[in-house]
Amino acid sequence: MNLRRAAAGLLLACSPLLVLGCSSGKPPVEDVHAGLMDIYVNSSGLTSEQATAMADCAAPKLHDKLDAEALAQISDGQDPQNDAQAKLATDVILECAAEVGGGEG
Repeated sequence: MNLRRAAAGLLLACSPLLVLGCSSGKPPVEDVHAGLMDIYVNSSGLTSEQATAMADCAAPKLHDKLDAEALAQISDGQDPQNDAQAKLATDVILECAAEVGGGEG
């Protein structure tokens, strides 16, 4: 299954076109979920069901592990611009791809 490969590729590619300013706090997990859905449905070729399963898994984990700026970028449908945050996000996405895809890759 190429779910893992598609999910990992999304957060590895950096888009330097959007740089957000600092925010005072983390966006709600629901906003992170919506941003992930936008990324998965529009950029990865995942089905709606696969995208929902991935976002359901990843949004709360990303919310716990990433800083406010990276979460705001994801909420806006963008990849995190900070390399360390992108690495953390990729680790979460791969973990969720294994869970959602049953570990098949």
